[in-house]
Amino acid sequence: MKTDFDRVFAEQYAGLVARTYRLLPPGVGEAEEFVHLAYVRCRSSWSTDRNSSHDQGAYFLRSIRWLVVDALRRRRREQEILRNAAEIRPHAASADFTRTDALDELQALPRRQRQLGKALLAGQTAKQIERRLGLSKAACAVGVSRLRKAWVKRLIHTR
Repeated sequence: MKTDFDRVFAEQYAGLVARTYRLLPPGVGEAEEFVHLAYVRCRSSWSTDRNSSHDQGAYFLRSIRWLVVDALRRRRREQEILRNAAEIRPHAASADFTRTDALDELQALPRRQRQLGKALLAGQTAKQIERRLGLSKAACAVGVSRLRKAWVKRLIHTR
């Protein structure tokens, strides 16, 4: 049985896909994927007592815009990480740099960064590190970022 939400979404679907095609820069994803993600996101917050029909398309489109912005931010962060990794790699990939050297460099860092560094060197995922150290997702990300900066600074100055 179709709910009011499903009926409204079905009516708006073609227009949403067309608008999403215009919003998306190349290489970010498919418009249909964003429309379906918006469906899932809007489904939980849809109010059953909606009376006006003129703002329903805007309701979906607003969610799609946020999804596109999130995808662009994620893409930019990934590109920055890859660019930073490319800059770091020549220093960290020297022939005489070993795992023992990495552990020695960790000893000079503050306790939390040392814990994060050891966990990363052990191959743990962010989720595992968060659980093990009792960190929030944001605290873990900030800690890893600080660790990378401190580690790069030490590697550049000691090599």
